[in-house]
Amino acid sequence: MGKRAQALAKDIGRDKLTGIARALADEAVLTVERLEHLDRILQGDPDAWLGIVSRMSPEVAEMTVNAPLAEARQQAMALKALLAELSKALGAEVVVPAASKADEVARKRAERLAGQG
Repeated sequence: MGKRAQALAKDIGRDKLTGIARALADEAVLTVERLEHLDRILQGDPDAWLGIVSRMSPEVAEMTVNAPLAEARQQAMALKALLAELSKALGAEVVVPAASKADEVARKRAERLAGQG
């Protein structure tokens, strides 16, 4: 499990939850794990790509990765929805982590531009 997924699991007290709240927490942590892997792919991390390449047949000449950025954004939206539902189940506010460094920069830029208007 990646650092962000571990931090989320700890912050929401996943191990202490039961029932629907536990299921939502588990899915949120799994989604963060997916986002971490997608972020490594988007950043060009050789280890993230090596896992894909090593499972390919030696006869394969081409590999196409379809829209990893779009998938990361979709996973981020899924995470946001999961955390909102978890927040309702727990009756507490849950902070939604950014999907990637680029998304965090975009969020800060949008906040800054909103403050200028």
